[in-house]
Amino acid sequence: RRVDLGDALLCFVGIQHKKRWLAFARRQKMKQAMNHLGVKRVFRVFLCLMLGSVLISAECLLSGANLRSAEAQVLQESIEGDAFYVGQRDARLHITKIDTYWTLEKVDIAFWRYPEGSEKSTAIKVSPDIVWTLGQPYPQVYNDFSPSETGQTYHYFIKATFYYAAAANRSPQEVEGPVTKQATPGKAWGEIQRDTLWDGDIELTGTVTVAEPATLTIKAPARISSLGDKYITAYGNLLADGVTFTNSGTTSSSTYIYFKKLLSLKNCTFTDNGLYVTHSGQSSELIFQGNAGGSLEYPGYINLGSTLAVATQVTGNSMPGLRLALSSQQKGFVIDHNTFLSVSAIDCEGDEGTAVTIEKNSLSDMTLDNVPGVVVRENTVDNLLSVKFFNGTGGAVIENNTLGKIEVYNCHQHEGAGIHIRNNPQIRSISMNQVTGVTVKDNVMDLETATPHVITLVEGAYNVIQNNLIRQSNFTGVRWGGIVLGLGGSDKDGVPLVADNQILGNRIVNFYYGIALGSAGRNILSGNSLIGNVKSILLGPYYRYSSDRQVTGTAYPKENRIWNNVVGPPNQSWNGVNIQIDAPSEELQNIWNVEKTAGANLVGGGFLG
Repeated sequence: RRVDLGDALLCFVGIQHKKRWLAFARRQKMKQAMNHLGVKRVFRVFLCLMLGSVLISAECLLSGANLRSAEAQVLQESIEGDAFYVGQRDARLHITKIDTYWTLEKVDIAFWRYPEGSEKSTAIKVSPDIVWTLGQPYPQVYNDFSPSETGQTYHYFIKATFYYAAAANRSPQEVEGPVTKQATPGKAWGEIQRDTLWDGDIELTGTVTVAEPATLTIKAPARISSLGDKYITAYGNLLADGVTFTNSGTTSSSTYIYFKKLLSLKNCTFTDNGLYVTHSGQSSELIFQGNAGGSLEYPGYINLGSTLAVATQVTGNSMPGLRLALSSQQKGFVIDHNTFLSVSAIDCEGDEGTAVTIEKNSLSDMTLDNVPGVVVRENTVDNLLSVKFFNGTGGAVIENNTLGKIEVYNCHQHEGAGIHIRNNPQIRSISMNQVTGVTVKDNVMDLETATPHVITLVEGAYNVIQNNLIRQSNFTGVRWGGIVLGLGGSDKDGVPLVADNQILGNRIVNFYYGIALGSAGRNILSGNSLIGNVKSILLGPYYRYSSDRQVTGTAYPKENRIWNNVVGPPNQSWNGVNIQIDAPSEELQNIWNVEKTAGANLVGGGFLG
């Protein structure tokens, strides 16, 4: 063919820079390297100038030899794979890379393995032949283990044969992939993509993920162990029944479970191991029943946020170090017959039949924040600060419980529709502030601690305190107050802190103050029995303080209706009195009788005019 000047120049440039171009060829596909070097043109020049320049011919021959060496490196086929999950009975093996530079017809693939400590030459094939063609996803296979293989560590590698299209004019090439990560049956890690059963000893050596829609089922006598913190993430379903979870790490080591759909833990035991459960999902479901273990040394936490659309049960668990926290609209949530460290619920909507129910549990404390309609029944909560109701927990029912201190703050409902604290056989004390519509009725309140007062209403209106037995039977000395209204808080410049409440039919025994009124107005005190108190009824004063604790004003109880109460005998060992009024005469604006009303009177007989 005719050789032009451009061909000659390209040949000269190729000779002068052959080292740089050949280094580039080793890093690129051969076709790209040939294009950059202009090899076809170089050899055209070489043939045409063979008689013209010995030097040029020699250089071109040298370049051709180097290019053939580069071709051998660049055109090497390769295949790679790895283990992506190892469990009790199986390992999931996945091809991750197939490289070729010729037109393929297909690739035949098989996984092989050999035991740790053995030669690679002893490997056996552990998968069927897999045929892969261009455009298909990279294949994966499962290697199922026999029971006798548990605990043995294996190494996997790939053998593949590349077959080429006829146009490639190339013979089939056999390629061996590198050895994968080791796999040991019973040492679990990786992503589960099919329904899987564990029923033997499993050690969590890394994070286990259950992909959706797969289900991991763990059954007795399975024993799940780990060293340090380990994680199970369930986008699919996780079901465990009769399983023992252990941890040989530090006392702060825990098993962490994140779930999105269904988590069912039944009759499981957590030994030397904390449990932390969280979730995310609009249709998640939790079943947590009959589990045991955990302690203050091995704490745990179940944190359930967002919306659980399916009614969820937490029943019959004995885990004294576990904290259960609910938030954001868990409807129909049942928590019963558990021993936990604490239960808290925040922003959980509900009404009759769909509210959160907390029943027959043994707890150290409980916090309910904006949980309307919650039912708290027959629980034992033994911490001094045991139950706290905050921010609009209206319609709540607290009945038949044994409790320490109850705090109610910022809960407002119309009269009779607020929180009902009733028929509890033991409450240490109740503190209420900024509340409306609370009813405290038919409780036994037996002060055994150093709490200053049994019932304190700092600020509130339209509350009812009725038919309670308020006493201190096992405390040495005399405590301050049985029922205290309007002492503390921030008086509103003459507007009473406590107004329009009813204190009816209570029996109050052995306090320094039976009933004390500070910044209180328009309240009704009637039908109460005050026995053995140093001061059966105390009226005022209430002192207003500045931020630096300086007295800025004084408020007195006014316009309260006080009638038909039984007072005395007072506690004579403390020089007791039935009624003490600490107020100037001009401030005495309370009513000590009732308007003329038909019916029986204290003397007996009909109405006395």
